[in-house]
Amino acid sequence: MSYNNQRSHPPFSTPSTSTSSPKTFSEKVANLISQYELALPHLALAIDAERNSDLNVSEHTQTLFGIYRKLELVLTADWFKQEDERLQQRGRILVKDTLLLHRIIDPRGAEAAVEKYHLRQFC
Repeated sequence: MSYNNQRSHPPFSTPSTSTSSPKTFSEKVANLISQYELALPHLALAIDAERNSDLNVSEHTQTLFGIYRKLELVLTADWFKQEDERLQQRGRILVKDTLLLHRIIDPRGAEAAVEKYHLRQFC
């Protein structure tokens, strides 16, 4: 895929500290998924600690919405369905895990996210 074709895909954040040459779009998507795969367990632990301390954890809903917003652009796009099956599977598992965590802390917010970000196919 040429660099010009990459710009037609939806934008998302990637680490800017890399000094290597531009990566393929698939590599960037894989990096985004990896970032969330690493961050989600830490978020779950933080939420659990806050719940055990009787703190309000509903504020984390906005964090989870941010994850859905970025992943929706990738996972629901037609071009993504043509990507590597392992990458697709990782994306689907990430959304399912995120929704599971969300349902634990805010069932209504999770259901709203399913509708708002077109995630029914991942439930």
